[in-house]
Amino acid sequence: MQFPRLLCCVLTLAAAMFVGCSKAPQASGSVAEVDVLDASKFRPAFENSSPEVKAQVNQIMLAIGSSDYVGAMTQIETLTNAPGITEDQKKITADVSQQLQKKIAAAPPPAQ
Repeated sequence: MQFPRLLCCVLTLAAAMFVGCSKAPQASGSVAEVDVLDASKFRPAFENSSPEVKAQVNQIMLAIGSSDYVGAMTQIETLTNAPGITEDQKKITADVSQQLQKKIAAAPPPAQ
């Protein structure tokens, strides 16, 4: 009579182990989306621009790279009003500007 009892205990422990070690199901809506700023077309759009405009574009890219989104926005506003900017360049600049605005809005407030 000991053997069936021992077998029952072993099976119960094995079943409890498999149930207890299962991964929790992930809810599809609980994964946070990461907004990536896509400025891949920004620098190439200004490839044939004047050296001053290229320098400003480089400053904007450096600001974006260092997560200085407010500084990048300020420089983009200046770039948008620069003489000689084409409509395509303005369109790409507006796209990057919108992405920056979303980043700024989503950023937590500075600690005080």
